[in-house]
Amino acid sequence: MSQNPQEIVIKTSIFGDICSGKTSIVERYINDSRPTRYRNGPLVQMYEKIIEKENWEISFKIWDTNGSPGNKPMLRQYYSGLDGIFLVYDILNKESFINMQEWYRDIKENKKDIENSVLVLIGNKCDKEKERKVEYSEGEDFAEKNNMHFVEVSCETNKNINECFEYLINECIIRKAISENEDKNETVEEPTNKKKNKKECIIF
Repeated sequence: MSQNPQEIVIKTSIFGDICSGKTSIVERYINDSRPTRYRNGPLVQMYEKIIEKENWEISFKIWDTNGSPGNKPMLRQYYSGLDGIFLVYDILNKESFINMQEWYRDIKENKKDIENSVLVLIGNKCDKEKERKVEYSEGEDFAEKNNMHFVEVSCETNKNINECFEYLINECIIRKAISENEDKNETVEEPTNKKKNKKECIIF
């Protein structure tokens, strides 16, 4: 890392139905904690992780939201100013996937600059393949239609957790660098560990 790293802030939020595993995903990434039973928490809980990546020093902020019914109107204030958005459903719960369409529609209607945010669709609990109610192809199709990156993860086994966060962080770095240098006609160097391949999780 260079002696004078560029300091940037990346702001993200994670949305989805209750019990879809949002907090477990964040806790696994931030603290490497295994998933725990659902507890009804505050409307929003903020996490922060300081990341050093090549010549960048990143303050990575995640707003973990409570997806209880009726909270959506109050959560709209957290749509603005986001560099990245995680949308999470439970592959064992078909309703959580159907409701994902409503979450996306609400964000799109109330966040006018949604095209400026990196979107990542996450199918959680892929370690329980035999109990699956949402096929991988369904999540993949929904993501492709709405210009999202798609990945299935497992908080239990830590499958693809780091990868989905790394993808978003790398994309945000590239966008911020392009924005800062577009008037300078400079070439933006992409992070060397950027991953472009989709991460499918199939466990038999």
